[in-house]
Amino acid sequence: MFLLFSALLLGIQCSAVHASSAQVIDTGKHISYNGFTRNGSDSFLNIRYAKDTGLRRFRPPEAFVPAVGTAFNNTVAGKSCPQPTVFGFALSEPLRGEKSLNVGLRDQRLALDWVQENIVHFGGDKDKVTIFGQSSGALSVTMQITAFGGTQKAPFQQAIIESTALEPTQTSNLTLDTFNAVAKLSGCSNGTDPQSASTLACLRGLSMESLFNATLTKQALDAANNIGDTYLPTIDGDFVPEAPSALLAAGKFSRIPFMAGWMKDDATPFTLTTIQTTADTLAYISITSPGLTPATLNSLLALYPITDFAPNTTPALSAEFYRTAQIFRDILLTCPNFLLGAAMAKKFTSKSPPIYLFMQNQTILDSKPTGPTGLGIIHTSELPYVFGQFADYNTTNSTLFPTASDYELHERQSRSWSTFAWTGRPSIDGKRTLEGWTGSYDEWTGDVEGISGTKVYTIGGGNAGLSAIQQGAIAAQKLASRCAYLNSADVIKQLKY
Repeated sequence: MFLLFSALLLGIQCSAVHASSAQVIDTGKHISYNGFTRNGSDSFLNIRYAKDTGLRRFRPPEAFVPAVGTAFNNTVAGKSCPQPTVFGFALSEPLRGEKSLNVGLRDQRLALDWVQENIVHFGGDKDKVTIFGQSSGALSVTMQITAFGGTQKAPFQQAIIESTALEPTQTSNLTLDTFNAVAKLSGCSNGTDPQSASTLACLRGLSMESLFNATLTKQALDAANNIGDTYLPTIDGDFVPEAPSALLAAGKFSRIPFMAGWMKDDATPFTLTTIQTTADTLAYISITSPGLTPATLNSLLALYPITDFAPNTTPALSAEFYRTAQIFRDILLTCPNFLLGAAMAKKFTSKSPPIYLFMQNQTILDSKPTGPTGLGIIHTSELPYVFGQFADYNTTNSTLFPTASDYELHERQSRSWSTFAWTGRPSIDGKRTLEGWTGSYDEWTGDVEGISGTKVYTIGGGNAGLSAIQQGAIAAQKLASRCAYLNSADVIKQLKY
């Protein structure tokens, strides 16, 4: 999960080579942070905000309080610290009893609390904090928006959400079953209840390496189960008081302006390229969304007729493959954005609520030595443009070569992201941002699925710009009817989120 703050950028790994030093002093606590300046920007890396886990494995984090007079060396990047597996989302009844579920989300919250308290020392504004996540990080962003059912003030004011807003199977037994399996694989529940206090004590006593290896073993066995994403936030009556969809329906979340979007072909990398028939499609969607009834599956086939999709001969990918990938994309990565957008538009109850939906329609990633992969605008396609990582691709050993159009889009797209963080708008005339990007909702229309009248900004490729979902480059995807169905209460109940 990326965290982006106005006037302050943390968590981006930088080289320790720098032109000069930079120092920030917290005069109240007599603490100094010593970073570096490069290209006019001050960077401070590896800032500690929580105590080491130690004996507190599977428990909420505790704030780190440095001693008075401490001088920190913040010139070298630290280790990444998200906890996406059993370390962050262990699920057992003893943990529920001690309010120790969803600690991966609570870690993020503590980091944001640290920012609220300390950003002023770095020249930042605690009232202009933007959080930014992609894929699982995007789910984390939404979970921070819905945290505590909106009863506590959010320690941020804006958000950017890329490639999923909410994830199906969150209210299923998927995470519970995964935890139980890891307990057994680790040797902690052989002959005992994996949900017992003794099993939990055993897991807490294992070395990090032993527990991690058991997690990796289970992950390898689950590669086809929810595309391997088997550790999800769970209802705990506290941080996640109800099912996320129920929180949105009831308006129980923080009022946050946001950008949210998906890639045109977001799910193709996760879809079996061997899919050839309708039976293959049904089998795959049944695996990735096991709660869908036969009637719902048949309705999806009708909403996504095979005649809407064409095969690719080089490489050989069937029309049925693209059909499956589109269904999967809409279930997981696209339609939840409209559910969140509609709920937030209603929360703002004003004209032009600051909600900006987008679809990425350009990539530099669809290539390999033998030619195009045929997968299209894949998952993560936006990241090289947003972060300007072209140097990672445009090398003498690379088969990916950005074009002039890619460099143009990189400048505009990265500016739109930073402009949103600074001003709350992704488009400003004369500033080399993406042009004409206004809000997705003129005003709240009362459409509970959040589809009617919604506008989406197409980024890059043909027909770029803002259009209603029935028009422009996005019209062929038929999101008005497809997402209205997938966001209906009955289908969401089957999708379990």
